[in-house]
Amino acid sequence: MDSGRSRVNSPAASELTIAIVSNEPEFARSLMDRWQSERMIPGFVVLPAQQAPQAGLSGTPAAADPAFDLPPECDLVVIGGVPAEQLPPLLKTLDPSARPVICVIAASQYRQVRESLPQLLLLRQDEFWTDNAVLLAGECMRRRHAVVRAQRAEQMLTANQRHVTLGKYVVEMRHNINNALTSVLGNAELLLLNVESFSDEARDQLETVRNTALRLHEIMQRFWSLEAEMHAGERNSSETEKAVGASASR
Repeated sequence: MDSGRSRVNSPAASELTIAIVSNEPEFARSLMDRWQSERMIPGFVVLPAQQAPQAGLSGTPAAADPAFDLPPECDLVVIGGVPAEQLPPLLKTLDPSARPVICVIAASQYRQVRESLPQLLLLRQDEFWTDNAVLLAGECMRRRHAVVRAQRAEQMLTANQRHVTLGKYVVEMRHNINNALTSVLGNAELLLLNVESFSDEARDQLETVRNTALRLHEIMQRFWSLEAEMHAGERNSSETEKAVGASASR
């Protein structure tokens, strides 16, 4: 470990990163060794718990040590080999609301911690604690990933709704847009019929206006074609669903 923090990487490591917070090197080694038998091996960040401030279970936590921080890519925290009286300030520093935190506690302190911190994910440090920690960590990460996927889907839905609103507005305004383009293009063409009454610079500007209106008109025509294709696709999809439903009901 280097200056209280070390990162252990495996050639087969997944994108998952787990922080192990403990004052007992054997705790971190046991947990990492157990994980080697899993199909997906995470990366590990090992942090000493003594960097957290000291306080009693019923005392007011001191200010967090700014040196005790987690890397932003950390997905899960496992605490072990930490006395019960250090847990409240330690948890305040780690912020369990930001990521799942699992605490492995000695059997003699389990009841005390359970009563004082009922919201904490607790495991007794018995002979099966490494197996239970791996299983619980897997379940925590599945739930965390499900929440992240749901949040991303909600963000995509919100973005799609904005696009739909914008698209509907453009569709509703297409006649006004076409009328405006027709007016600009028609007046530019009329003026160009009397090109001899304009200077070379004015004539060039009129041609620019006409060509720009033609390009805008072409863009709008492509948009309407795309809209027609989408409506056709929706009709075909609806007809296909009806045909499948009729076939299934026979």
